[in-house]
Amino acid sequence: MLEAADADEALAVLGIPTANVDLVLLDVVLPGTDGVALCADISVWWPRMPILFLSAYPAEILASHGQRHLNRPFLGKPYGREELVTKVGTAIERRRAPRHDAEACHQERQQQPQT
Repeated sequence: MLEAADADEALAVLGIPTANVDLVLLDVVLPGTDGVALCADISVWWPRMPILFLSAYPAEILASHGQRHLNRPFLGKPYGREELVTKVGTAIERRRAPRHDAEACHQERQQQPQT
């Protein structure tokens, strides 16, 4: 397992040739660049990379911050092992439709209010 403190570090880790990343667990709320924007960036460089969004905030809070359309598997914190395993499986299954995923992240990023 690899981890990153922010979006720039996440992109750097993903760019390590020996990293062999199979799945990105991505918090929606990050310091600096948010998870939706990072998802769009990841999808440009690694369009087949499965991404599972995580958040401690309920969907209503995310929607109030302009993150209404998370077209990815989503796991609310706290979560149990069984729920995590199920959502990881869903995220990996989406690998078969990489164009849809990249477009979904791009659309999510476009729908966020400009700050």
